[in-house]
Amino acid sequence: MKTILTLTDFTENASHAAASALMLAEKLHSRLLLYNTFYNMPILPSYAGEPWVEDDLASREEESNKNLRQLADIFAERIAKTSFEVYKPAISYQYGEGELLKNVEAIINDNDIELIVMGARTGTTLGHILNGSDTRSVIDHVSRPVLVIPEMAKFDAVGKVTLATNYAASDLRAVVYLLKLSRYFNFQLEIVHVSLFWTAEEDNTEQKKYFREQVGLMNFPHVSYKEVKGRDVVGRLNRLCAEHESDILVLAHYKNGFFARLFSESTANKALSDQHLPLLIIPPKME
Repeated sequence: MKTILTLTDFTENASHAAASALMLAEKLHSRLLLYNTFYNMPILPSYAGEPWVEDDLASREEESNKNLRQLADIFAERIAKTSFEVYKPAISYQYGEGELLKNVEAIINDNDIELIVMGARTGTTLGHILNGSDTRSVIDHVSRPVLVIPEMAKFDAVGKVTLATNYAASDLRAVVYLLKLSRYFNFQLEIVHVSLFWTAEEDNTEQKKYFREQVGLMNFPHVSYKEVKGRDVVGRLNRLCAEHESDILVLAHYKNGFFARLFSESTANKALSDQHLPLLIIPPKME
């Protein structure tokens, strides 16, 4: 059975994201795995250093275990109160010391992870990815989709999903993944062609035609297409999502693609601070 991996540091933002992950686990009939990672303090060069560090590590482990257990118990109580018609996901938790990326990769190797969910520490999703090294490292290297949820986002249903693309053929894997999700949520898919004003782009008429033909062959229900172009492309994407009441913004992440180009531009920094919509990042390869 598939598992949703939820990364938490027990902040309010992370708890909000974990609650959203619980909703997804119910809808996707998946297990929910809560995970916390912590860093050990460096060993101090003093006669009392070693035992102090050992005691500190033990304390961090105990605190992590306690907080995870409390969060799992809260979710178990919520599940117990739901209707018998609602799928009741099994909940487990783990914790570990060290680098987040290495720990996440180990969990993926040992579990059938469907999706990774985390909160946006700053309250914004794109801004958090731009500035949060741990989060960006996970997104850049893991082979699973990552859903980043901001603190203020209301995320209790999925009725419309917006996919930002430049019609690259590699973005079709995002459509394939969304097609699988649509079987559980029956959402509308809005595909938005994004043209970056500050970059030179070749005529993509054939590319656009091929992309739409392939989407058509998937028989995806409820598909529509829009165009976004300009300097403040992130801001325009945000406004479009707000106006069309989209629940998730989706980007396919691959080297030299739209996602990478967007984050390489300093002009995007200001717009990133206004991003408050859950953001789903589709990796280059999904195993």
